[in-house]
Amino acid sequence: MVKMIKAMCIFPLSFFTSLAFASEGNFNAELSLESMYFFEAPTLPQQSHFYTSLTFQPEYKQSWDFNKKVLNAQLFVREDFNDDSRSHVDIRELSWTQSVGDFDYKVGVSKEFWGVAESYHLVDIINQLDNVEEVDFQSRLGQPMVKASYLSDVGSFHAWVLPYFRERNFTSNKSRAFSGTINVNEDEAKYYSSKKEKHIDYALRYSNNFDEYDLGFSYFQGTSREPVLTYDAANNQLVPFYDQLKQLSTDVQWTGDALLLKLEALLRDEATFGSSSAITTGFEYTFFDINNGHDVGIISEYIYDGRGKTRTSFDNDVFWGVRYTLNDIGSTEILAGGFIDLDNASHVPRFKLQQRINDKWKYELIVQGYENIDEDDLFFYNIRNDDFFRFNLRYYL
Repeated sequence: MVKMIKAMCIFPLSFFTSLAFASEGNFNAELSLESMYFFEAPTLPQQSHFYTSLTFQPEYKQSWDFNKKVLNAQLFVREDFNDDSRSHVDIRELSWTQSVGDFDYKVGVSKEFWGVAESYHLVDIINQLDNVEEVDFQSRLGQPMVKASYLSDVGSFHAWVLPYFRERNFTSNKSRAFSGTINVNEDEAKYYSSKKEKHIDYALRYSNNFDEYDLGFSYFQGTSREPVLTYDAANNQLVPFYDQLKQLSTDVQWTGDALLLKLEALLRDEATFGSSSAITTGFEYTFFDINNGHDVGIISEYIYDGRGKTRTSFDNDVFWGVRYTLNDIGSTEILAGGFIDLDNASHVPRFKLQQRINDKWKYELIVQGYENIDEDDLFFYNIRNDDFFRFNLRYYL
């Protein structure tokens, strides 16, 4: 796996290097050293207390004709020294965007974000989750697309054609926090559609701002980004199944002086599992300029999903959080929070500190725990003994 990863790096890295030297565009890169320490003894003998990896993220951007033509390229490379299944390469962005009057067109690989919630991005569906990167469901893989946008006085209209589906990536059971004790066999993935990953997906979105309101309506039709893992007893493995999905969603944010009110809601119709609904809603209230210019934000969100615990860990949960921002030269920010299951009191607390040391260096510290995890929990029960300390030291070229 490592040899394959290194081989895959050759062309993208060569491409980025040639761009950087061949033109006067904007080139920058991030190099990061990550260390993870797990407090409790591993469940399996192949697991460890300590893991180390390196990431490299070069990015190149150039524009012409007063930003009417834009080339954007971003590569992500991770090399994990303890677990080959976490080593991977992904083209996050390799796109060409062109503006013609009120229309924008984009073609290539790109990332799109929908939603307003802090805790769980319910309606964000264009890009596949990068499952081996984060345990907070934030990191996404690049998605091949053709996008057309119309910008008008009554709002922005967007349409996507997604010609190729990205399967979710999984680590082996050698990892901790990113996987359970049973391996997922990605090579045996099953699809509802006979076209498999070549099924063409579509998406539409309307967004606008009305004074204090930011409003979005979206529609998606295609292969579900969220696989159902079925157990193959004969081979003691999990096999992903990707259903066909139609999803109608909305996201709304109301912004006051110190208060944000947020809502994400959707109706989905899965070809195999039928119809269901889901919602994430809550608020963030910020106390500004306390203790010599510091800000404190209080966050609370409720998450409901009608599919229940057989399909998701977030079916009836509350997220709580406190964000402390120092507004100092290092942009120091502390976020403490967690998910609480209202059915069984399972709790997943998390503490995150990030600070810029200077223009070139930044660090990030994360501590995450798993408390009173119920055996009915779809995901967190498998990693209930994987409380960890994670430290990232980032250098910007």
